[in-house]
Amino acid sequence: MTQPPAEGPRSAKQGLARPDASMTSYGELYAPAGRQHAVPTTDMTTSDAASGAQTGAEEPINTHGGDKPKAGAARHRRRPGTRHLWAWAVIPAVGGIAVGVAWWLLAPGGRNLLSGNPAFGTGADPASWLPRDLTLAALFLLPGCFTAVLLDGRQYQRHPVWRLLLAVIGSATGAALAWGTGVLVGHWWAGPVDTSANPSIAFSLRSWTVLLVWPGSLALSAFILSLMGAGRAQGPDAA
Repeated sequence: MTQPPAEGPRSAKQGLARPDASMTSYGELYAPAGRQHAVPTTDMTTSDAASGAQTGAEEPINTHGGDKPKAGAARHRRRPGTRHLWAWAVIPAVGGIAVGVAWWLLAPGGRNLLSGNPAFGTGADPASWLPRDLTLAALFLLPGCFTAVLLDGRQYQRHPVWRLLLAVIGSATGAALAWGTGVLVGHWWAGPVDTSANPSIAFSLRSWTVLLVWPGSLALSAFILSLMGAGRAQGPDAA
């Protein structure tokens, strides 16, 4: 009877067999329910946290809320209303030309539409010299007070001092242009006048202080309106 060959002694390396990956280990077999997926859950949580940290580093969180402001809009908000400041000086200066034409049309010695007195049709009568200056003063008073009302209506906007300063400068320039325009229009449309007896016979301005009526009325009216506005603002608090 043939006996199977005797197996030789196994080495230490051959005796330790590698466990199969598909076989359930002893710890997983007898582990309580709920702990069997602890290792995969931990791995997934760690990977998700790592990916979230990487995403957070790439995209910063906006803590202020809303959309990110554009660079052009932020640059535009730094200079609110500065583009329209020069209009307070340019518009009165250009308006002085129209005021000069109206002065010659209305005043004695010019077209004399205001009084209609034939004796004041020319500047030969000394009694027409004062009404001629007063007509220009009245024409200066109206735009000065009107501009002050506009300034008071915009007092809560920015740059109030600059607006007032530019308006005064524009009014002074407009007064000078009105005087020069009136004299020039009188020379063009009325023709040359004999001024040998008195230079005031020609259509001109005798009192130079009339030129201060436009900027002076503007500054004074703006000051009075600002005081009235301050009184109205302090009224409810004082009560």
